Amino acid sequence: MSGDVHVRFREHPRGRFPRVTRHVACFQQEADARRFLTEMTARLAQFDLEVEPSKTAILRFGSRAMGAK
Repeated sequence: MSGDVHVRFREHPRGRFPRVTRHVACFQQEADARRFLTEMTARLAQFDLEVEPSKTAILRFGSRAMGAK
């Protein structure tokens, strides 16, 4: 990736996550998006958290989304 990505989740004062937590990360290169997902999954696992596979996707957007493989 061209630079480090730092993500902070705001927690409830009692230490609980909100009922719904969404995060959107945008990258120019698909390889960067895949690397981010892999590293984020590993990082969350260190805290006994996981990414919900049915709610996680890498999507094309912008000018590259039209007709792109």
